[in-house]
Amino acid sequence: ALTTLEDLIIAKLDWSQPGDSELQRRDIRELLEIAGSSIDQSYLGRWIHALGMQRQWERVTGGR
Repeated sequence: ALTTLEDLIIAKLDWSQPGDSELQRRDIRELLEIAGSSIDQSYLGRWIHALGMQRQWERVTGGR
């Protein structure tokens, strides 16, 4: 099975937590830039909220 871009972003958010990884955050920002408007913001938002990753998301996006 293929991993969606949104699922990869969610996984990288999770991986960024233990060591507060700037590498993971940079990867996420690059993925968001590449994906542009094709990213499913609704899906991302639902899972970020469900998994309690709002703080990590804000660190990546600067609150956007």
